[in-house]
Amino acid sequence: MPQVFDREPDSLDLLGSINALYHFDGNEADFFTHFTNNLAWLCRAPILFCISNSQIIAQFGVPQNEEITADLLQIAANLYDRAKINGFAQEPQPNPIFSLQQPLFLVSRLETGLENNTAFLLLIVDRRNYSQLNETIVRLQLLSNLPALFYERKTASPSVSFQKEAQTPADFEQIIALSTNILALSALVINQTHFVAASILLVNEIASRFNCSRVYLGWDDGDYVKTIAVSHLDNFERTTEIIQSIEAAFEEAFDQNAELLFPDFHDDVPVINAAHKTYLQKTHATQLLSLPLRRDGQHVLAILSCEKNDGTFSEKEIDALRLVLNQITPWLDELHFKNQWFGLRVKQSAQIALNQTFNTENSVKKLGILTLSALLLFILFGRWDYRIEATAVVETDDLAYLTAPFDGYIDNVTVHAGDKVSRDTLLMQMNTQELFLKESEARSDVQRFLRESEKARGNDQNADMLIAQARTEQAQAKLEEIQFYLKRAALKAPFDGVIIEGDKEDLLGVPIAKGDTIFKLAKLTGMYLKIIVDEKDINAIAEKQTGEAVLLSKPDIKLPIHVEKIIPLAEVNSAGLNSFNVKVLFDDAPQEWIRPGMSGVVKVDAGKRNILWLLTHKTVDFLRLYFWW
Repeated sequence: MPQVFDREPDSLDLLGSINALYHFDGNEADFFTHFTNNLAWLCRAPILFCISNSQIIAQFGVPQNEEITADLLQIAANLYDRAKINGFAQEPQPNPIFSLQQPLFLVSRLETGLENNTAFLLLIVDRRNYSQLNETIVRLQLLSNLPALFYERKTASPSVSFQKEAQTPADFEQIIALSTNILALSALVINQTHFVAASILLVNEIASRFNCSRVYLGWDDGDYVKTIAVSHLDNFERTTEIIQSIEAAFEEAFDQNAELLFPDFHDDVPVINAAHKTYLQKTHATQLLSLPLRRDGQHVLAILSCEKNDGTFSEKEIDALRLVLNQITPWLDELHFKNQWFGLRVKQSAQIALNQTFNTENSVKKLGILTLSALLLFILFGRWDYRIEATAVVETDDLAYLTAPFDGYIDNVTVHAGDKVSRDTLLMQMNTQELFLKESEARSDVQRFLRESEKARGNDQNADMLIAQARTEQAQAKLEEIQFYLKRAALKAPFDGVIIEGDKEDLLGVPIAKGDTIFKLAKLTGMYLKIIVDEKDINAIAEKQTGEAVLLSKPDIKLPIHVEKIIPLAEVNSAGLNSFNVKVLFDDAPQEWIRPGMSGVVKVDAGKRNILWLLTHKTVDFLRLYFWW
């Protein structure tokens, strides 16, 4: 009878209790209580749950007064979804659970043979003190079929595991023996630390426990499947005819990625088994079975071939061999990897990483990771154009300020601000009515003083004559002044240019004083940009540097420019910060639409810099100044 142990049992007592579970005929609750207790001691699990359809039906090691939360069951259910593929799943947890500081959840699927039933085991260990995870996974999966056998006996229905036809006590005894062999064989292999020793032990134990006349293990070395172990032989010649024949059988199973049994009296699926047939003809054996050892259930690593001279393989034996290989393949793969020289380990790791990276699983996630990795590498090692940005104003040194010639009123204005004008174009006409009156008055005064001068000369009055002559000259000067103003009453353009200040609507009829600026006229040649550069960027600016300018009036047009001169005196701008004025010239002749006074933005090329520096240099400079002492 199976037992429930309160403390660690003797290994023989535990094995006897587990064997008793194979023919346990009690109720369901007692079965799972015994099953969970025995399995926990077998796996040295501090905490173990048996869960069926999201309900805990048995547990081991849960401290008293500890509450089992819904979150724990949800994590277990999520892991079970992953365990459906490989039979098990594991995941470390960030928070302590049941006094375990660094808990590790391990879920192993259970076979019940019942429809719509999701049964699994949840094992919780402290990963700091647990180093036998692979062995634990093997032991959990070796006994995963026990519930199916229990329900089969209860319902007398066909089993989904080893028991496809077992109905008699003899069949149950055979299953118990096979399960014991599987458990013992897996434990022996997993305890090996060298690949060759583990391979030899595997073929010898399989030959002994499954009554095989000869067992071969062939491992894929990239070119072909090479024989690495033969039962009951420590050394063998690879050039012998038998070894060459079995390696041909290896290749046959490897290429088809399938189990091959010849002769096969039950399976009607067509397969290529010519090499197996040839081998049997040469050795006179009765049957040859080849089973692939797969990584992650897909990639074939090796082939195990078993030969029988007496009898044939039963379905239960084939199922048992499958289970053995499923449990020990990860360990053999790890040993094979560790026993290779360093160069091969690096090559194989790279191949596995590339296969995982470029396969079709999780394509979106992998694409995202590759994209982020490429972006990170680009930021760390890439270089980009460093450009200094500054505000700019179009200016010109060829300006003419047209002022009022005398006090008066503006009688007529012919231009608006922005108009292009030619040399001698009439811009404005002053009101001259008052000047003409003054001119007439001045002419009269000149004539009057001339007559008085002549009269005084005739009367021989020299003093009066001199006075009259002086008054005549004064009146003549006044007349000439008035005539001078009359000539300047019409303002004309001194050269070809554009009106940048002064508009007809603002000036017409306005009283003005002598010297007031009426128009500002600029030449369309010799225009340049004056840019205002912040003092933190001025050291990156140098003469002859090139760049581009964009003016607000036409932001879609980029104008090539180059730095002409840096004014070495800082000025305080409107924001209270120091800045420098820099003169920038257009590479080409200014286009017709460009006008003095236009504003825009200039970007000066300051060479290529590291992208990470471009993204962080302002913050780094700020921190350097802030924490400087």
